[in-house]
Order: sequence, then C-alpha cells, then structure tokens
Amino acid sequence: MVPARPLEDARQWAPSALVSHTLAELDGRVVIEAGAENAFQVAAVGRLATREELSSWAKFGAEVQAVTDATFFEAQVGGSSIIDDTVRGLTTLYAEAPFAKSLVLLYVIGAETTFEDVLWFWNARAMRPGEEGASLLLGYDQVLPNRDALVDLVRQTARGTPSLSVVSVSVPRADLESLLESVIGIARHEGTKWTEGLFRTQTVEPTAVINGDPRPFWSGTRHVGAATDQTTALYRPRTTVTFLGPLSFAPAFTGQPADLRLRSKLFDVPRRPAVAELFDAQATWAGDALRLRSRLQRRYELPLALPSPEHVLKAAVTLPYEPSDKARQLRAVLEREAGRLEPYRDPVVVSVIEALTPDDTRKLKRELQKLDAPDRESVLAMLATLRSPRPRTLHDLASNLPPPSSAVPASRVAAALAELVDRGHVQRGLRADCTLCDTHDLRQLDDAAAPVTCRACGAPAVYDVGDHGEPRLYYLLAPVMRLISANGGLPVLAAAGVLQSEGLHLVAGAQFVGTDEDFEVDLLGWGGTKVYAGEMKKQPAGFTDVESDVRNSVRFGADVHVAATFGAVDDTLRARLEEACAAENIELRVLDIETLLTHDQPATAASPAGVQESGDDPADGRPEGAPGVA
Repeated sequence: MVPARPLEDARQWAPSALVSHTLAELDGRVVIEAGAENAFQVAAVGRLATREELSSWAKFGAEVQAVTDATFFEAQVGGSSIIDDTVRGLTTLYAEAPFAKSLVLLYVIGAETTFEDVLWFWNARAMRPGEEGASLLLGYDQVLPNRDALVDLVRQTARGTPSLSVVSVSVPRADLESLLESVIGIARHEGTKWTEGLFRTQTVEPTAVINGDPRPFWSGTRHVGAATDQTTALYRPRTTVTFLGPLSFAPAFTGQPADLRLRSKLFDVPRRPAVAELFDAQATWAGDALRLRSRLQRRYELPLALPSPEHVLKAAVTLPYEPSDKARQLRAVLEREAGRLEPYRDPVVVSVIEALTPDDTRKLKRELQKLDAPDRESVLAMLATLRSPRPRTLHDLASNLPPPSSAVPASRVAAALAELVDRGHVQRGLRADCTLCDTHDLRQLDDAAAPVTCRACGAPAVYDVGDHGEPRLYYLLAPVMRLISANGGLPVLAAAGVLQSEGLHLVAGAQFVGTDEDFEVDLLGWGGTKVYAGEMKKQPAGFTDVESDVRNSVRFGADVHVAATFGAVDDTLRARLEEACAAENIELRVLDIETLLTHDQPATAASPAGVQESGDDPADGRPEGAPGVA
C-alpha cells in the first residue's frame, strides 16, 4: 500500500492509516489498485504495498483488481480504490471553517507523468477536508470518454461557484481552456470571487476555472480525533453531561492529556474568554467549540454551568454597566412583555401613544433648551409626572392622529386602544366633570360609581355625555407609558421588538459610570455570537453626533451598532453612520421607518414567552442545547 503521506514537507496533512471493515462489507467487495510501476495510476487509486496483502483481502472475500481504462474514473468517484478503502477510509481529521468543500478538483496530466504533477495532486487530495466534492486525476485524453460522468458529478455536488477547477502544472493553459470549452462544456467563472452555500437548498448553475488553486481554502487549523452526538436534558444552573468517549485507545493511554471540544446551540454566545469561563472555569474557545482540557477516558461526566442571558451579557461586554434611571420604565416593559413587543411596531399604536402623551408648552421648551441635555431630560421626566394629562375620546383621537400614522379608520384606532388597555398602558373610563370647581378626571369603568362626586372638592359631579345622552368613553395614558413616551422611549420599544424577534437578549438604558466620564446606550444586548448596542431616536434629526454614538457602542465591546428611528434615514445620514462604523471597525444595523414599523396589518399580542431549556430542533435532529462532543 502506498501511504497518503505528504511528499514535500511535514506541513501538509497525512490521513490516518487506520481503517476497519466489517466482514459483510468485505464479502464480495471489488477493490481497484494501480498497475505495477505506474506512478500515474498509483497517485489516482493507490496500490497495495506488497503482493502478500492480496491473499489477506481474498481471505475475507474481497477481490483486488488492477485498474483499467474502463474502471479508472469510477474507481476514483465511487470509493472503490485502494486509497479509499485503506488510508482514506477513516475520517479522523476535522478542519475549522473549511471553504470550497464541494468543489470538484480535476487535475489533468499530459502525455507524460511528471513528479511535479503527482506531487501537486497528491498533496491537494490529502489536504481536502470532507468528502462532499471529489479530487480526480485524469490524463488529457481520458477527459472526453468520461465527459458525461464528470459533468454529472459536478452538477450533483455543486453548491457554490466555481464548481470545477481544471488544474495542471505540465499542460499549457491554452490546452486546458480548449479542453474546458470544447470537451467539458461548463461555463467559465466570471470574476475572482468564490462563493459556497452551507447547504444545497437550491440549484446552482456550475461554473469552472482554469488553474484555480483551492488549497489555501483547505489549509486551516485541523484536529485529529473522533466525534459523537449526545442528547441530554439541560437544566439551570448546572447540568452534568455524561457520554462514552468516542475515541478508541489502548488501556495504556488512559489518562493521557486530551482536549474535549463541545459544539451545541447552547454555545451560540459571544466568543469572549469571560463567557467561556461561565460554562467551566477552565474553558476556552476553539473556533465554534467550547474547549475543555481533560484526559483520555472511556466515560466522561462533565459538570457544565448554564449561565443566564443576563450573565452572558455582563461577561461579554468590555465595560461594567448599570441600569440608567431614565430607562427604568422601559426595562419594566421589556421584562414584563418580553417576546410580545410586536404591537409597538404598529404605526397606529405609536400614533395613539403620541396623541395621548401630554404636550410641552412652547415657553417651557425654550427654557429647557438653555439646560444641558442630561438636566433637560431629567426635568422633562419630572414634568411628565406633574402635568395633568387630558383624557380623549376615540373620535377625537381618530380625527387628530399624529405621525407616523394618520387618516386611518376609527376601527384601527379602537383596535390599538384595546391592545394598550389590555396591557395596562391606557386607562379607559368615563369622564367625571365637577359642577363646582370644573375639575375633570377619569373614572375607570370598574370605579365609575353613580352618583359621582368630585375627588378635588367633594361637590356633585356628572359624567360627560355624547350627542345621544349616553356617557362617552375616554382614554388616558397610564403613568409608565406616559414617561416612556415623554423620554423618547417608543423607538427603543420598537427596535427591541425587531431584535427580540431575532432571538436577542436586550437591556434598555445601560450606562457606564467612571471617575472621569459616564455615558450610556439606549439598548445593549447579545444574539448569537455578537454583542449589539445602539441609539434610538424618534426622528433622524436626533442623530446629532453619530461618531459619539458609535464610539459608545464600541466602548461596551459591541460587534454591531444599531441606529433606529421612526423616520426615514436619508443617504447623507446613512453615509455618516457607515463612515463612523467603518472608522471603529464595527458593523452597522439601521432600523428606520421601512424596517422598524409594520405596514401591512395591526400587530397582535403573541402568547407569553416561556423559558425553554430544551426542545426539538428540526435542523439537526437533536434537542436544543444538546452538545455534540468532539
């Protein structure tokens, strides 16, 4: 047998020389080997090292045949060669984030086989991660007889472009181009960009390149070992994961140092060192896997901590944060209505809240402009609690609805009001008018007694009635939502609705307080492997210092800066945001009126979200959170 070891240096990968077959697999199996002293055939299909091995294969019912022109191509594609049945029969090597795995590599040799040709192909095949595509060695004259089978193979495995690379050291490029165009017939790949999908979910029209070298895509970090899937129930705060060791080894090696690499949806968290330590004090990250130092054992019992989303966020950010006072009401709504924020993306709901929010007087606004921003916001918050809001009727609201929604039917306004009443953010009742002191106050329906007296002076009062003599229903914004709206928190709720629907865990109003400075972001959170932070404004004009906003996100260690507004972000503002994010090397996520608000139908409240520790995952057949151990 010719071992598939590298021919030029120790930096290339040599596959394991260990493989096992069952007796049923060997009985009647036909294995193809190269003819004697034929380096071309040896490189393509391999050859048993000694003739004595022929009897060993025959003893178990397998027949070793010499390769012919008729079997040369199929032996490489069908896995019946000596190479495939021996040194390449056991996958023991795992590459981190390989690319171009589905590419078919066709190496073409001219009239004479050169050492450079065999060396290039041998090492490229040895380096290849996975078996999705194929690595083929053919003579120039062998391409035409196998053309149809080759094209079918490319079409079956293609999930990226280019799908085929025709390579040769000895055959001139012009001859390869002629072979591709006149014999193979697959279109040339345009440009220099290579793409590959993770899954083959749609038909890919194959393209081909000449002398496209995939080896740089196959030479990433690699690990020798074995993998197993383990299904387990996970419980907070700790769970012991028990499984049999997937790697077979002699008893003498028991206790030797080994790395365990756990992969699971559970570990789809920001890959920060402090986050890894939440699962195990000695854990680190190795690519997408949680790496644990251990020793070779037949059976493992791993005690894993399962951190809460809040703990993950605190470990993932680069600065300690504390909740800001301004966002207390926002945090209360986010916590109570987690997973049910879709109504705050409904433009009619937003307009109703805006209409019910008390207005500031012009004089007060002018005076507030003389204050610094933090003081101005604090005064506004205090005044929002002191001003006496005015209850309004459905007809009044529907006739005078402010942006972002206007000129909508009264039924839509009524539906928005009903949603807010159900959530406790709007009070609904009758208006009691004092006959003596002219006080008007709202009496909720369960508190609307008859006869009614004024709560200010104790004099008799009457309920306001409509044209038909029946009491009219009035609506009043509840204190919590009144403060949220007055403090500009509605776009924060809408943005949280978008991001929570994508699985993010969020905190509203996170601030850093240092000895020399303090700053805050409107939203801070994480989703998948990324940390998010950003600023939300009612209108785009509120983004007066995007550089500072982006810098604050970066200070918290964010991977993505979010800018959200109920208005439309024009090209000028978008360019400023993109420039600021590029300067800080952070991704940008813009949520404006097109993406922040829903436009087709009123949002309805979803059922309360429960905490799901594990559940069926159709993507991989394992319960959510079940680690795969490598």
